[in-house]
Amino acid sequence: MKAKNIILSDEDAFEVASVVREYDYVHIYLESKQKDCFCPKCMATSIKLHSYYNRTFKDLPMFGNKSTIFLRSRKFYCLNDNCQARVFTERFSEHFFPYKRSTSRLEKAALDLVIEAGGKPSERIAKIMGFSISDTTLLRLLEKKKVPLQNTPRVLGVDDWAFKKRDRYGTVLVNLENRKIIDLLPDREASTLSNWLAKHPEVEIISRDRYGKYILGVTQGAPNAIQVTDRWHLLKNLKEAIAKIMYREYNRLSKIPDPIKPAKLKELKPSLPQNKPIDTKSKQRFLEVKRMQKDGCSIRAIARNLNMHRQTVKKYFGLDELPRKVYKERNVITYHFKYIKSRMEQEPDILLTTLWKELKTRGYTGAYSTLSEALLFYGIRIGKKAKQKNLPKNKLYFFKPSKTAFLFLKDENKLSQMQQNLIQKLCVKSEELATTLTLTRIFKRMMKEKEEGNLDNWIESAIDSNVKEIQSFATGLKSDYDAVRNAIALSWSNGPVEGNVNKLKTIKRQMYGRGSFQLLKKRLILNTS
Repeated sequence: MKAKNIILSDEDAFEVASVVREYDYVHIYLESKQKDCFCPKCMATSIKLHSYYNRTFKDLPMFGNKSTIFLRSRKFYCLNDNCQARVFTERFSEHFFPYKRSTSRLEKAALDLVIEAGGKPSERIAKIMGFSISDTTLLRLLEKKKVPLQNTPRVLGVDDWAFKKRDRYGTVLVNLENRKIIDLLPDREASTLSNWLAKHPEVEIISRDRYGKYILGVTQGAPNAIQVTDRWHLLKNLKEAIAKIMYREYNRLSKIPDPIKPAKLKELKPSLPQNKPIDTKSKQRFLEVKRMQKDGCSIRAIARNLNMHRQTVKKYFGLDELPRKVYKERNVITYHFKYIKSRMEQEPDILLTTLWKELKTRGYTGAYSTLSEALLFYGIRIGKKAKQKNLPKNKLYFFKPSKTAFLFLKDENKLSQMQQNLIQKLCVKSEELATTLTLTRIFKRMMKEKEEGNLDNWIESAIDSNVKEIQSFATGLKSDYDAVRNAIALSWSNGPVEGNVNKLKTIKRQMYGRGSFQLLKKRLILNTS
């Protein structure tokens, strides 16, 4: 096989003069054999040779060795008397372009690399692969690359992403049919989305979440498009409503007996020192919120004065008592009570640090602060102030409103026996939760089995219920009725959009927040993986 067939194709107008290997380098010497040469200014053909000159190009590694191509090119006289160029250099249709110092295939490989990995990582990978190229050169290649025109999708997914969380956001647009990002918008304002949709009237279906500005932007920019609310966000909003109910009734619900060992409830109940209550920062802030609430202050004013999130203040408004911290059943310190008791008897002045290190060797995975808070929760003091007392022998039953709210949305056949017993006891103790459970399961079955015809009846039942959080959720569905109904009837959702947002976050973090918006946009749209 000829060397030319390895280095170039038969159609290329070049001839390999020689190939020389020096240490870990391969030098390839080429000569041009083009018959026709065109002036780049007037496109007139010329065969009148002026001189020869040599050009040097970096090429892709060959058999693990760095490759350099030395091309003997030509200069010609322009035969057109009216042309400004008296002498022009030979042009090539591929491989070698004017003013370049690397072959087109090397630039293509470098461009693909920087799209996938970014500047600095691509520089290191290129060095391992056998060719040297700086991160600035790689980024310059990406900046010069023009984004090809994207075909307007028939089905569009819209979601937001964060330049900086809780500060500045953008919008990602995804073609839901091929699951590819087609554009990034610099903000999430209604006018920006509306203008984009107005320029792309071919969009027929738009999937979005329930963000108000997206609803307005889609309605203004594509009034004839079918809007679809994302089903996952609907269930998430329903879970948040259930959690609010549970937080509101926490004092009553937290006293429900252990479904496994109800007779031993008194033994499981932790005891706190009555004369020295634990006055934590959270407790102080909770009491301050309740005091300001009693004085008639608004949620926004309290949040501003106490430097708290208004959703936290709103949650505290509905509570009479701050929920205590709870610990997961698998990692609670009660598993190690027997060992702690024996160590306290052997060494009354044992330090908490020493005890924590010993427990770590016995399989305890909690942090030092978690151990300290757990022992204080049971009224146990370690060290010089330690007091001999009977430690609880049984595990504390695990109950947390936010996690228990998730059980209402979980499939019945996937609930454990303990979870089923817990839900049953919650519904027995609370008529509102019993109503909520019934409505939740009907709503989820309606979405799963595509029963959009039952949506009106469900909304009416929810509004007629005495549960204000469920009433608020149903009212929100009514305000976005068409999109909610389409979410139940159609198969489109924002799932592929959320996956692309995760991809966007990964690439943005690779750039350490220093890359421009345009650079990020190119990396996402040009990325074919």
